[in-house]
Amino acid sequence: MFKQENTNLQHIVKNKNLLLFGDYNLKHLSTIFDMFKNTLVEEATEYTITNLNTSISKNSIDIVIVNTNNFNDELYQTLVDIMTYEELHIFVCISQENKISENLINLSNSVFTHSISEELFSHKLYSSIQNRILNLDTKDSRPEKSYVDSFEIEIIFIKDELLYISKQIDTGDISKNIFDRITQSIIRINQIFEHYLIYSKKIKESMKYFSNLLENTNSNTVNIESYDHLSRIIEDISKFLDNYFIKRTFNDLYIVEDSMQNSLKFLEISFNQDKNKEDGSSLEFFND
Repeated sequence: MFKQENTNLQHIVKNKNLLLFGDYNLKHLSTIFDMFKNTLVEEATEYTITNLNTSISKNSIDIVIVNTNNFNDELYQTLVDIMTYEELHIFVCISQENKISENLINLSNSVFTHSISEELFSHKLYSSIQNRILNLDTKDSRPEKSYVDSFEIEIIFIKDELLYISKQIDTGDISKNIFDRITQSIIRINQIFEHYLIYSKKIKESMKYFSNLLENTNSNTVNIESYDHLSRIIEDISKFLDNYFIKRTFNDLYIVEDSMQNSLKFLEISFNQDKNKEDGSSLEFFND
């Protein structure tokens, strides 16, 4: 999983700017730092802290790594002031020799030590950005856009989430939480599609159909066979998102359109059968 996250991280941070504030003794992480659009290194001094607001604003900094044990109180207050109007991810690097400010630790998204591996740091960075993106209020309105770049990061996280859920189902996890996570991911995809002029009306319709089907299905009535169908569908959707929106190498949408439509019809039949077995009734969710 870490390897896939590291690959995706290149797409996620390619347009983001990083500030390394303090000692530059993290050269073993330079491969990750090089993924960023720009990386700014500043020594922690009274002058740089006083002008930190300007540095962050002027350089459009998205992520700050604090790697100093000096001026803790001043640095904490400065960052708090900046974060009232700037969206920042704060990481704090600590060492065993020095006690870092608890305020800075509490302010940060994540804490790590100088000896952290590249793989683990990549995971922390990926998880921090993912949590911020996926915890955004999904009811917020967004301006209409006809391109996908502004949604690329969110799509990366959603397709990874679906692939992870698919693997969980295959290992036997068929809990209500898994079902709810699928529903939330599909709802997010639909919200993105509403603001992106995808070139396939059929896929848009299929994703709305899928969302309605999940919301109208009681997860308690879904049996193992239906979860297997569900796993394959969300795995295919994850691959579609990766090919079409991230790699952008997919050419023929007709196969995806028909496959998705047929798979969802089959899933609906399976869900209906599960429900009928449960209460002896018959219910059609959607009629053509």
